[in-house]
Amino acid sequence: MIGIKYIGTREVHEDNLYGTGLRFAPDEVHNVDETIAAKMLVHADVYKEAKAIKGEPAATANTKPDKLPIPLPNLEGMNKQELTTFAQQHYGEKMHHKMSEENMRSAILGYIQSRGR
Repeated sequence: MIGIKYIGTREVHEDNLYGTGLRFAPDEVHNVDETIAAKMLVHADVYKEAKAIKGEPAATANTKPDKLPIPLPNLEGMNKQELTTFAQQHYGEKMHHKMSEENMRSAILGYIQSRGR
């Protein structure tokens, strides 16, 4: 179990990528399963590791099965041009033409995580 602190800019942030269903306020900490925590910590602009809270169970994927996760766009099915267009239309971000498709996908996932859909 690892404590995860939300450091993003939103008033309230709900995890919709990892299936925990956790709701975070700025600087709020929740205990998360180690496997999911490792994935969350990749987004260093949104989460950081914190001291685990004693007595709070660790959140795992699908801890709230009554709530369906928000579907993500099929980024894997998009080519470079489609990824560039998607980033521009949805987030107002221009992708550099020399970026790899994989880096574009990672950047767009970061936008989704930090800004929402």
